[in-house]
Amino acid sequence: MQTDARALEVYLTQEPYNGEASPPRPYIRMEIEWSDWKNVVGKDLKLVYRRGPDTQTPIVRAELNLERQKRIWLRGTLRLKKVEVNKQVEGSYEFTGPNNLKLTGMFKAQWGKDRLPCG
Repeated sequence: MQTDARALEVYLTQEPYNGEASPPRPYIRMEIEWSDWKNVVGKDLKLVYRRGPDTQTPIVRAELNLERQKRIWLRGTLRLKKVEVNKQVEGSYEFTGPNNLKLTGMFKAQWGKDRLPCG
């Protein structure tokens, strides 16, 4: 995560992604700062770019990465249905972007290898 906090990253790709390097574009990358998953599973998590005054609310972001364009930060909500550490993550999303772009769907992602910490 950009803030060097522990986070879960979920990539929504058109083809299976093994977690190494960056996936081929286009893709959506979601990041959820948190480690006590039972407190966020089943709740609508509003996308924010930076932490507000409530330190109990995790930072949740989503970015759209299109071919030959800079990333686009999305607005909306993410809902985690199930988080099984080192196994899989399930959830749904309702995102909006520029030009009335609406992205909604469900996902089930296999847990990948942990990346080395930054810094």
